[in-house]
Amino acid sequence: MRMNILNDILEKEGDNRGSVYLYCLEDSWKAFGYSAFYLSLLYPGIKIVKYDNPDIICFCMCISDDCLMEIFEMSRIYVGNECIEMKVPERICGGENEYVKWCNELCLNL
Repeated sequence: MRMNILNDILEKEGDNRGSVYLYCLEDSWKAFGYSAFYLSLLYPGIKIVKYDNPDIICFCMCISDDCLMEIFEMSRIYVGNECIEMKVPERICGGENEYVKWCNELCLNL
């Protein structure tokens, strides 16, 4: 993936509060940053991986077609030119502290 695309995604995720953004990259759907965090709360069975990039440490979730269909059936989805957006139920939106703890645990375990 071109570096500037990843930078753009991570910048958008830094401001993300309350949405899951899914990006079609390298022939699969991926969620990064807060989007991956929210998805991990909604779908704890989806595997989280360290994104293989030498310049930036980040984590992502690869979304299977089956999981994507399940998300479509259960959520309000907005399809744009750059990504798919799903609004996260307010009860799921953890605060900054929960996100930082989640990231720290991933750094220790992946």
